[in-house]
Amino acid sequence: MNSTEPIAIDIDDVLASGQHMAPALAELYRAWRTKAGDRPAPSRADFDIADLRPWLGFLVLIDVVDGGADFFYRVYGTEITSFYGNDLTGKRLSSVEPEIQALVFPEYRRAVATMRPLYVVRRPRIRREEAWVARVILPLSRDGTTVDQILVGFQAVDSPG
Repeated sequence: MNSTEPIAIDIDDVLASGQHMAPALAELYRAWRTKAGDRPAPSRADFDIADLRPWLGFLVLIDVVDGGADFFYRVYGTEITSFYGNDLTGKRLSSVEPEIQALVFPEYRRAVATMRPLYVVRRPRIRREEAWVARVILPLSRDGTTVDQILVGFQAVDSPG
């Protein structure tokens, strides 16, 4: 990732190109991939809280509302809350700042439409604008055909690459 612009890339494309993901997020992706098995995406029920222990505080669990018309933040990790200075738990994406919506809606909708995990690196739009943030956007599906939740892992990084 060498661009200063926000980039959302299919994780398989990141790995195939030889680029590296933030280490904790690469591990979370591998756990997601293992839980998915032969399915396009695992379900939330496939994860025990113990499975997610290494990332607690750095995770967001989002409910997909009306096929992606909106998104509801079921869990917004404490470390992410501390980093950004706000807690989105219990809020809808449509209720946050329009600038954030413009960035995040397309990423979440892409994960819903494709059932593919994404890797995103960007400068945050609020509070710590000098930092870089990497995220994995991991679709979850109870029925194997429709994304009903999204698991997002977060890691502050030194640079986009």
